Amino acid sequence: MPDLTKEGFVISEFGRNSFIISAVPVILGKTEEAADTITDIADDLIHEDLKNPITRREQITRIIACRGAIKAGTVCTGEQCRRLLQQLMRTRAPHTCPHGRPTMIRFSRAELDTLFKRTGK
Repeated sequence: MPDLTKEGFVISEFGRNSFIISAVPVILGKTEEAADTITDIADDLIHEDLKNPITRREQITRIIACRGAIKAGTVCTGEQCRRLLQQLMRTRAPHTCPHGRPTMIRFSRAELDTLFKRTGK
């Protein structure tokens, strides 16, 4: 629980094997999702790979980042997109997410034309 507290969760014991979540990191948005996030964190920490060099705090941070990420289909304004890209470029590894998946890909004009079934000129 101390690692969760450092990340912005406020959790109290509530009887045997029960806890109350009274605050979550703002990045998570809806509090209904916090229980699932904490369950994911607890599961990852219980089953942590001892060969994995990342710390518990890093694991928690990665899970929170994924849960708080903008999901497919989310509509963003132009300003939100600009700010997101600015924040991304300030990270240590802007080209991949914490799981190693690419955050951006490059297409040539010819590849885009092919994808949209257009002939290049």
